Amino acid sequence: MTDNMTAEPIFAAIFAESWASLPPILKTHYANRPFCRDQVRVSGELDIYLSPLMRLISPLLGLLGMLTPMGGQGVPVEVTFRSYPESTDFHFERLFYFKGRKPVRFFSKMRPIGPHQVLEYMGPGLAWHAHYDFVEHQVVMRHLGFAWHIFGKNIYLPRFFNTLIGEGHACESPISEGVNAGKGFDMSMELTSPLWGKLYGYRGRFIVTDVALND
Repeated sequence: MTDNMTAEPIFAAIFAESWASLPPILKTHYANRPFCRDQVRVSGELDIYLSPLMRLISPLLGLLGMLTPMGGQGVPVEVTFRSYPESTDFHFERLFYFKGRKPVRFFSKMRPIGPHQVLEYMGPGLAWHAHYDFVEHQVVMRHLGFAWHIFGKNIYLPRFFNTLIGEGHACESPISEGVNAGKGFDMSMELTSPLWGKLYGYRGRFIVTDVALND
C-alpha cells in the first residue's frame, strides 16, 4: 500500500506517459487516489439514446443495473467518482433525473490492469475491456472486448460477443470556451454492433462541483 499523502492518482498509471499531457481539469476529474476515501463530484446534462432493441430489453437493463433503462434529452445527471481504502478501483456512482420518474442510479467501477488498459465492471459481473489514452486534446476510450468476472477471475469473452453486445467507444474533452472554460468537460459514448447498428449512446457536458481528497 502506498503512502496516501504522496500517492499518484489511480489514472496516472493508466494514462502512463500521457498523464503529464492532460489539462488540469481532466486531472481533477481523475484525481482519485488508490487506497483512500477520495471523492470528486460532477454534474451536467446528457442526451441519452436507446435503440428500439434496447428499449425492448430496458426492463432487463434496469434489473441488472447495466446502463440506463431509458433515454431522453437534456437529462440532469450527477456523478460521484469514489475510491476506497481497500483497493485501486475507481468507482462511478451515477444519478439520473428523468422527468416524471424517480431518480435512477447506475453503479460501475474501473480497475486498472496495466498501462492504458482498464476493466469496467457493471451489474452481474460483465466487464468492458477498454484502452485509455489522451490523443489530440481528448481522452479516448477504445473498445478491446468484454470479460465475465466469476469466482474472482476475469474470463475474457470470444470476439463474437462484440457482434452480439456491441462495441463501446467514448471520448472526453475539456471545455475550452465560454463561462465554463476550464471548469468541466464534454463527453460522448456509443455502443454499436455490426448486426444491430447503434444500440446506445449519450452525449453531454459536465462541470466539476466538488473535490474532496481524504486519506
